[in-house]
Amino acid sequence: MTILGWIIIGFFLSLLFIFVGFLGWFYQKKQQLFFQIYKQLEVENQEYINNNLSKLTLQEINVKFKLEPGEKVFSNIPVTIYLQNKLKSSQTHSKYTIPFENGISVGYGEGKRIKEMYQIPFQNGHMFITNRRILIINEEITTIWPLREINNLELSIFRINNILCQGFYLYTEQKRFIIIVKGLETPYLIYKVWKHES
Repeated sequence: MTILGWIIIGFFLSLLFIFVGFLGWFYQKKQQLFFQIYKQLEVENQEYINNNLSKLTLQEINVKFKLEPGEKVFSNIPVTIYLQNKLKSSQTHSKYTIPFENGISVGYGEGKRIKEMYQIPFQNGHMFITNRRILIINEEITTIWPLREINNLELSIFRINNILCQGFYLYTEQKRFIIIVKGLETPYLIYKVWKHES
C-alpha cells in the first residue's frame, strides 16, 4: 500500500475516533441533563410534601354523570394517558427510587429513563378522582380504575414526540400507565384520597 493510501486510512480512522468520542460525550451530557431534571423534580416533590400536602383539601365537586351510592368526586382535570407494555412480575417499580415519608416517590433509573415515544395516546379526557375510583372520561370511552387496584404512583418526566412533559406513572395490577399532567397536585390528590379511604 502506498503512503497516500496509509494517509487516507489514517485520516478516516481519525474521523471515526472523533465521531465515536463525540457520541460518548453527547451521551454523557444527555445522562447528566436527565439526572439534573430528576433531581429538580425530587426537590419540587420534597417542597410539595413540606409546604403544600397538608393544605391539599378533599373538596367535593358536582358532576353530571351517575355516581355509585356514597361516592364523592374531588377533582376534574384534563389529562393525556399513554399505556406502556404489560409489567413483568419482577418489574414493579424503578431500579432507583427516592422514597419520601408520607409521600410519592420520584422514579428514575433503568426502565425509567426519559424515552423517546412516538405513539398515539391511549386516551385523552378528563380525570375524575372519587373516593372509590378514578375515571377518565371523553365522548368515546370511559376508563375506570378502582382505588384498591392502584399499587403505586411515581412522579416522572417524559419525552414524548420530542417534547418534555411532566406527569406520573400509575401502576395497576398488571399495567403501567403514563399520565401527562402539569404540577404535583393531581398525583398527590390521588394519594391523599387513596390514603384517606384505605
